[in-house]
Amino acid sequence: MSIFLTCNPYYVLSCVLCPDAANDSFESKLTDDCTCSECLFLCRYAETGACSCVAWAERYMELVVFTGLQGSGKSNFYFNRFADTHLRINLDMLRTRRRENAILDASLKVGQRVVIDNTNPTTVDRAVYLQAAKEHHFETVAYYFDVPYETCKERNDQRSGKKRVPEAGLKATAKNLIEPTTAEGFGTIHRVDADGVAVLVWAEDEI
Repeated sequence: MSIFLTCNPYYVLSCVLCPDAANDSFESKLTDDCTCSECLFLCRYAETGACSCVAWAERYMELVVFTGLQGSGKSNFYFNRFADTHLRINLDMLRTRRRENAILDASLKVGQRVVIDNTNPTTVDRAVYLQAAKEHHFETVAYYFDVPYETCKERNDQRSGKKRVPEAGLKATAKNLIEPTTAEGFGTIHRVDADGVAVLVWAEDEI
């Protein structure tokens, strides 16, 4: 079966049947390591809005943005909840924005779910990721780690080497920390406490 690349691709997980999957507007496209859940549909007419696959794609293509102080439990939360489904992008590990941007761009282009595991304290910090997600028709989800400063400081003090952040850095993040809002463009917002328990604060589907 030939693959048509005449428009920007919108991807839908094959285990969720798009209402247009049976007609001629779709051609199947398999990933290199395809399994049933990773098989993708490529829509020829998505760019013109002629089919409804975009709604399905936006439901399953997800970019998650963490916001919280160093020591608030962000990385542990990722490994407990997202490690099996989402690629972790962490600036401390990647070291440079160039590497971060390259991996983020590649992930969005192939429809890979992503978690941005940085402090992301301000709306400006988060706007870069939200804009990229919008351009690739990804759903955007915020997790705000609402953990007391003293708790974060205590956890940070227990770290060693490069993992330990100078207190001045922790205070600077706390000073600039702004809770994510729907006005930024997030479709779903969760608040996470010091025990790693997440509570849904707002979701578009709940309106």
